[in-house]
Amino acid sequence: MKKIYLFVCLSLAVATVNAQLMTEPFNYTPDPVLGLEAQSGGLWVGVNSGDSILITSGSLSYPGLAASTGNKVAFDGGGRDYFRDFAAQTTGSVYTSFIVNVSALGSLDTDGGYFLGLSEPANTFTFGAVVWVRLSATAGKYNIGISTRSSSSPVSWLPNELDPGTSYFVVTAYDMIAGTANDVSRIWLNTTAIGSAEPTADATAVSGTSD
Repeated sequence: MKKIYLFVCLSLAVATVNAQLMTEPFNYTPDPVLGLEAQSGGLWVGVNSGDSILITSGSLSYPGLAASTGNKVAFDGGGRDYFRDFAAQTTGSVYTSFIVNVSALGSLDTDGGYFLGLSEPANTFTFGAVVWVRLSATAGKYNIGISTRSSSSPVSWLPNELDPGTSYFVVTAYDMIAGTANDVSRIWLNTTAIGSAEPTADATAVSGTSD
């Protein structure tokens, strides 16, 4: 993972068009030392080295969403990658939604780094619908974007100039398209269309490599 600084996100949800595959309120005991794997009793598995993701007390909220429960996760610097399994999907679209708050930009640069994505079964380093942040050209701001893979795929960046210390609601989709090198990732920022017709994505990325 590239070096990025302090993100906190809450109530990660993963779903298809027809069913919710996983919800994660991070309702584990906060600890200043133990990483996410230990705190979750092994539900989340770390796959590399680096700074641990920690459970911290309290939760994030966003206007118009149901009140948050559980806690939040926080990390800074070049953090570890963690994954949690859910039922494998081979067709259709898989969605994620979460609240994110970047509390400090630290040494984030204009190339950016990723902090969340989907993963293929038994291959924890092949990601999809990867969410990135980068330092904006505007001082004190940052941008968010999406790619279909964590490497070898271009990032589609949203033009929004985002503020540290502010919570944002993010939804992503990974569309599995028949054929090769054509899967699509999409992202929405602060959408108000939950429960209604799906709007056009704020940014879209196409694989361009093997799916």
